[in-house]
Amino acid sequence: MADLLEGHRVLAFIGDDGLGEAVVDRLKQEGARVFVAGPGGDAAYYYKAAEVPSIFDQATQHLGGIDDVVNAVTHWWVGRPEDADQAVWEELTSVNSNGAVAIAQESARRIPGKGSLCSLGFLWATATSPEIGLTGASKAILGPLTKALALGGARRGFRANVACVGLIDTPHMRAIAAKRAVVMGADDPAGAFDRSLGRVALRRGGTPDEVGKVVAFLASDHARTINGVTVLVDGGLLWT
Repeated sequence: MADLLEGHRVLAFIGDDGLGEAVVDRLKQEGARVFVAGPGGDAAYYYKAAEVPSIFDQATQHLGGIDDVVNAVTHWWVGRPEDADQAVWEELTSVNSNGAVAIAQESARRIPGKGSLCSLGFLWATATSPEIGLTGASKAILGPLTKALALGGARRGFRANVACVGLIDTPHMRAIAAKRAVVMGADDPAGAFDRSLGRVALRRGGTPDEVGKVVAFLASDHARTINGVTVLVDGGLLWT
């Protein structure tokens, strides 16, 4: 897919879980110019919705316009819903829900013609479990939000999609798996991620670059008839 995104100007919002950095690397390899908001990026992003319009302003000035936007931010909390206080839920929704809405709104406003928004979704917003149910609930907004944007922008060529990740082999996701094991009272938390791979149809975790390739494809003209969908990047985990 060399030069898949030649000439594309991309604003990427990233978090600290390793996926955003991999997505940005892949976008650049495919020829895109990328303005990064988040750790180590071109602009600081503290995951507050009020920051988003200013970041769009900075990206527009830096790139000369925006063709595509990537929201690769997920805030995690591991624990049973009944063990969380209101502050936990407010932080989850501030980042995963309110932030996503702000990014979606500005994407629709700032890209007047053809363009795209791709958000990184979270498999456990669809098929959840008790110890990450609140995180899943806060990410579940992406489904209807993306469909609404896709329908509203379709006539001008603006597309919105979700790349929904499952077990991606990163240090961050391995740490999350270990925390889940502790909450569930399982033995050997350090081996929890590897044990989980037995539930994946492909019997392996995905790589961050594989996520990046999906995002790059969805932003490209090769995906111009893909709109309003959730693409599973989970190795078949949802259906096994």
